[in-house]
Amino acid sequence: MKYDVIIITGQLAALKSTIANKLSMDLSAFLLCKDSIKEQLSSGNDQTNREQNKKLSVKTVELMQFMMESLLSFLSPIILEANFKADEYESLVRSLDERGLNHLTIYCYGDFEILYTRYLKRLDSLHAVHKSMGIISKKDFEK
Repeated sequence: MKYDVIIITGQLAALKSTIANKLSMDLSAFLLCKDSIKEQLSSGNDQTNREQNKKLSVKTVELMQFMMESLLSFLSPIILEANFKADEYESLVRSLDERGLNHLTIYCYGDFEILYTRYLKRLDSLHAVHKSMGIISKKDFEK
């Protein structure tokens, strides 16, 4: 089956971006990555406030969906990669279903201890926009 949209989502540090980039190259597919878009939108505007960062995340997902809808008229497949919130994911899937578009979701997850260790190791290399929440505690990470 040919898919119009491939959604890659899941837990933090679960290799979503790695898988999305590899799949994009293998399929010659256009990739929309939430973190990359969010970083560009925040460029020169440090998002140190958690509430501002949350609003930016919502707008980034809206922009991803707008870009996807615009690009689908001449590109397919399109890969969307993000740790979508449940309501964002449901809205996206509902929109795709309403348009009769074939889509596939790949949910990335893993052992909690391994993912948390990966998360902690990459903290120093994160873009400033992803640091407004500080270090996520082990308890909150598990949620």
